[in-house]
Amino acid sequence: MRLNAKRRTLYAKRYTLYPFSGFTLIEILVVMTLLAVLTGLTIPVGLRFLRNEQLTSAGDDVIQSLRRAQELSRIQERDSSYGVFFTNSGYTFFKGTSYSGRDTVYDEIYELPSGVSATTNLAESDVVFGKLSGVPSEVGLISLSNSAGSENIEINSAGRISFL
Repeated sequence: MRLNAKRRTLYAKRYTLYPFSGFTLIEILVVMTLLAVLTGLTIPVGLRFLRNEQLTSAGDDVIQSLRRAQELSRIQERDSSYGVFFTNSGYTFFKGTSYSGRDTVYDEIYELPSGVSATTNLAESDVVFGKLSGVPSEVGLISLSNSAGSENIEINSAGRISFL
């Protein structure tokens, strides 16, 4: 009987919940410090990734609009030329032989994402594609930039539109 009582006592000591059980202050501080360090490391990486994605997405949208204007000019949609006009904060897809002489009914205005700006080395800040040929009125670069970097889009004399 003594052996059985001794076992019960050891079991009770090992598995009894003490009234002061829980986490110590040091354990809580260590966990909070680890969480702060992990958060401090991941937030800048996540923001940089977001800015890069905004820039890439904006570049894809600009190229899509340029290619659409080129294709509609090639097929002579509504017997007209089409083009794209650029500002710092966005661009306008238009119908006509120039931005100043466009048919405003067909304007499609696109804003760039917040923090993304556009600059060009085009003389008139617009590119119009010739009917049937699809040849651009101007060749040059369109540069989109934000705090993460920049994307350059080239339009060459043959009408090729691509990222550099």
